Amino acid sequence: MPTDAITFQCIMAAAEDAAEEFEVPPGKPKDVNFTYYNAKGSATFIDGEFWNHTGFEPNETWYHSLYLSPDPHFYGIPVNTSHSVIHVPTNVYDHSVEALPSIMWSEALDEVFVQNYKSDPALSWQYFGTHAGVMRGFPAISWRQIPDLFDCRSRNWYIEATTCSKDMVILMDISGSMRGLRHTIAKLTVSTLLSTLSNNDFFNVFFFNNETHEVVPCFKDMLVQATLENVNLFKEGITKMLPLSTTNFTTVMVTAFELLERYRVMRGCNDSEGVQCNQAIMLVTDGLPGNLTEMFERYNWKNNNTVIPVRVFTFLVGREVTKVREIQWTACLNRGYYVHIHYMYEAKEQALKYIDVIARPLVLQGTVHPISWTHAYADTTDPKVTDWLAEVMDNPDKMEQLLLHERNKGLYFSQRKEDHLYIKEFDVEEEEEGKFQAYRLMTSVSIPAFDRKTNRNNQTQLLDGSYMPTRIASLLGVAGTDVPLDDIEKRAWPYK
Repeated sequence: MPTDAITFQCIMAAAEDAAEEFEVPPGKPKDVNFTYYNAKGSATFIDGEFWNHTGFEPNETWYHSLYLSPDPHFYGIPVNTSHSVIHVPTNVYDHSVEALPSIMWSEALDEVFVQNYKSDPALSWQYFGTHAGVMRGFPAISWRQIPDLFDCRSRNWYIEATTCSKDMVILMDISGSMRGLRHTIAKLTVSTLLSTLSNNDFFNVFFFNNETHEVVPCFKDMLVQATLENVNLFKEGITKMLPLSTTNFTTVMVTAFELLERYRVMRGCNDSEGVQCNQAIMLVTDGLPGNLTEMFERYNWKNNNTVIPVRVFTFLVGREVTKVREIQWTACLNRGYYVHIHYMYEAKEQALKYIDVIARPLVLQGTVHPISWTHAYADTTDPKVTDWLAEVMDNPDKMEQLLLHERNKGLYFSQRKEDHLYIKEFDVEEEEEGKFQAYRLMTSVSIPAFDRKTNRNNQTQLLDGSYMPTRIASLLGVAGTDVPLDDIEKRAWPYK
């Protein structure tokens, strides 16, 4: 098997080994003496000159300085190919109990990153994202996106590696009690859930009070593919919803269950034979008025309650809420998960917790590491959050190129120079994009990594009377690399 074909597998194996051998240092994380390369907090030097693009003073106590040089292989972006760099989402504290250990043990991946790049200099970006949101990327770069909206856990390569294709129905409460902060938190939660969907998923969003309506009326009684255009259409739709009147939970839940059941039948999923689709209902509300057990028995508890085809996740929003127990049991009795979101800053982190639950069947088997491929994209862009791309698109020169393409539709995919002028090179001196350059279409290939540690305090007694430590059923993270589409045909990739 060629070296490049197992690049991401080497990263995955190294991550599992490093995490298993790592011992958390005693004391509080903030007291641990550990420094590393931080994409946003390290002092950055490009060709020996200090470069402060954020306006903030770098933290030299916690972070190493970054020494970068423009690399033509990475479109002139200043990089360092001798080590990796850490990116932590804005809403995650890098010295927290969850984040710091993964930053420490993942340092062992540098050796694999460098070896992969030496074995194949044509290799593009390599990375490992953890369930805590920490991403270690190679080669090292300085993060330019301000404000920083990036979170590896909502990227397609992470989602597709941890969860198989799924049907999702999101139910957003807009009753009279969902005013003010609660309504804002609910919109942020729904927006985050939508951001975790990929092209392999199908979804719909309903808002409800005493009646139930689709957020996008033209998608009535159907699930739509989670393309970027569709997701953005729904995100725009939820901003227009205003709280009004009372709620009717039974009607909206029945609507969701019947819609998902119709799609299970269409796809040949047989609840009685255990052939199940991956389906979920996401309920975003400030409380349930009563018990919904009778409805679950009718629509979701099959074969004498032995089969539950739809997972129900509940997101309780607001600080002063009542009847918490009912909404907790709604999730627990339907193979889901319950979270309570008190403030706006918690919305993103809490909403992402459903991913680990969806990934449980994959993690519990613990042996097979399925390989996932994303859809094609331009190699320097992430269309979901990249402000840099938006700036390029708004550039007058870029608009002129787009208009030229509009006038020459029949010449698409020809060898005309205009067909390749999409992305601008990075200009270090001007700290912005420079001349146009050609881009390559890429795909990301990724693979999940599992936590192989055992729970020493939880042992299972075997038939012979001995005890065996119980393995922790948790997702460690996702390893991935970017692959040029033209290289897939040129090389002997076994995973086409």
